[in-house]
Amino acid sequence: MIITDVKPQVLGLDHLAAMASLEARAFKKPWLAPDIQGELGRSFTLAMGYLTPEALLAYFLAWILPPDTHLLRLCVQPERQGLGLAAQLLRLLVEISQKKKCQTILVEVAVDNYRARRFYQMAGFIQNGRSKRYYDEVDGLRLSLDLSQWPGIRPASPSGAE
Repeated sequence: MIITDVKPQVLGLDHLAAMASLEARAFKKPWLAPDIQGELGRSFTLAMGYLTPEALLAYFLAWILPPDTHLLRLCVQPERQGLGLAAQLLRLLVEISQKKKCQTILVEVAVDNYRARRFYQMAGFIQNGRSKRYYDEVDGLRLSLDLSQWPGIRPASPSGAE
């Protein structure tokens, strides 16, 4: 599903409730409003998403710190997962990161989050390390995307990888 009638927009504190609500629906361990608010208060944080009058469909939260971009959150409504929203947001983040002279996008993902791991693998991310018990009892995998060699996101298989 390519969103054509909704344009991505910068999100700020006025979108905090929508972001926290989406987090609660999409993640087992969501960030709470104070966590999101703290990130939105940083000068190097960028939040963008697809917002309709009814709801926030998807968003990302990232630190733009050249030469790196740190992707903190990529969140999609559960009923819209697998339809291409995450891929669209990642493409947007890549474009912004390149314009800001970033060379790499970094992300940490739980070792047991197979859907996210596959999504990032299909986008060209490679594993650079492992953080023991990063997510309480679960290890985190450190992934990176070299923007100078980014080929784009490969098409998903019929099983849906996003």
